[in-house]
Amino acid sequence: MKGIYTTLKEIEVIHGYLLEGYTAREVAKKAKCSISTVYKHKRYVEKIKSVILGYKDEPYYENEDDYCRVPKEVTYEDLSEKEKNIYNNGKI
Repeated sequence: MKGIYTTLKEIEVIHGYLLEGYTAREVAKKAKCSISTVYKHKRYVEKIKSVILGYKDEPYYENEDDYCRVPKEVTYEDLSEKEKNIYNNGKI
């Protein structure tokens, strides 16, 4: 990484290493940039970490026609293990 400006690809590389848990010094060495560049982007990554929740990967209904009907009442037993963990602990 040379010059004053950081390209989008370089930012993605820096953010990727930071999200993986590398220290700022390790990221600077791996991404071949200055440590000040890493610190500049580190504060944004810390905000991103607190927002990433994931996604639901199973359908709400098996049959497409069920989307038109009144939704069923969901009980605690209907939740997946991941959803129960979020409900109980507030964490994934």
